[in-house]
Formats: sequence, structure tokens, C-alpha cells
Amino acid sequence: MIEYRLSLLEQPGNLLAIAFDCDADDLAHAIEQAQNAYPEGRILACTPLADIPERYWAITGSIPGDDASTTLTLTARTKLHAIRAFEDEMWADEPDADVQRESLKLEHGVCVFIESIVASASPIEIVS
Repeated sequence: MIEYRLSLLEQPGNLLAIAFDCDADDLAHAIEQAQNAYPEGRILACTPLADIPERYWAITGSIPGDDASTTLTLTARTKLHAIRAFEDEMWADEPDADVQRESLKLEHGVCVFIESIVASASPIEIVS
């Protein structure tokens, strides 16, 4: 499977393109998945994620129930990959992380509350 990113307009008349990421056997399979997800959509571009350069991300969020927020910097190709990496890092030192994450996903729909996301082509430095 190859990871693809498609840019598309969700519905006729939309002016703002969205990104649709998927795993597919080939380009045609990726396009088919996007068409199934957005039957009225118009595909503008389709690119293997390996061809998309990594970006720098600063994400602020917290584990549900925690009082304090945390900001982490990381690199990833897409926003979704950055969020997954943030979640993994937030839960890295928690006991029974897998069980707790699943429980919070059932209760809140997510295992980490995201407060802000900043993306940049240049490195991001957090200064306190």
C-alpha cells in the first residue's frame, strides 16, 4: 500500500480545497477512495505522500482530565501524521496508555484535546 494525498473540492461551488489522505494500491485506487468519500467532489491533484516534503509543526494540547497543556514541536508530512505523533509523545510515559487511550476515545471521541496547530516550512522554536 502507498499513502496518497488528494486535493479536492468537496462539492460543486466550493472554492476551498481540502486534503484527503488514504492508503491505496495505486493512483487509480486512491482516486476511487476519494470519489467514494466525496461523490460530488472534484479532484484537483493526487500525490504520493512520500513526494510531499516534511514540515515543522508546533502542537499544543492536553490529555483529557489533565489541567496543564503541553506544546511539542515535531516534523511530519501531514497534519494527521503530526497529530498522531503528538498523541504518541503525550502518552509515551503514561502507565496502561493503550487502555486509557481507548477509554478516552470512547468517552470523548479523542485521546488528546488539541488546542492549536502551527505548521511551517522552517524550523519552529518554542521560547518560554
